Amino acid sequence: MRQAGIQGIFRRRDRKNLVNATTEEDPVRRAFAASWPDALWLTDITGHPTDEGKLYCAAVMAAFSRKIIGWPIAARQDAGLVINALSMAVTRRQPEKGQTVLHSDHGTQYTAWGSGKRIRDSGLLGPMGR
Repeated sequence: MRQAGIQGIFRRRDRKNLVNATTEEDPVRRAFAASWPDALWLTDITGHPTDEGKLYCAAVMAAFSRKIIGWPIAARQDAGLVINALSMAVTRRQPEKGQTVLHSDHGTQYTAWGSGKRIRDSGLLGPMGR
């Protein structure tokens, strides 16, 4: 890498996140309530043991109604699972662009390029919790 003049991305305590700018702001600030439908969506992945192995579910919940609006299940916990959850939620709710905050953690599935692209393409605002 030195010979090619390139270096890896790393984060120092006194620097901003170089990987994903959406992680810098957290407008939700652990206030998981919404004043109107589709103002805030919350998402996370959970694992479920079965006799045949573990299954993962990426759930998207509308904070206003507390209803699960996206819930794909897969044998792998990857960005594709998150993308499918977002696709299901967007298809079912059809939120206005730039009006819905999608709150997630910093898991690799949510910071993956494909997940970020799906969030942007859907018009969702995608800050992550600290």
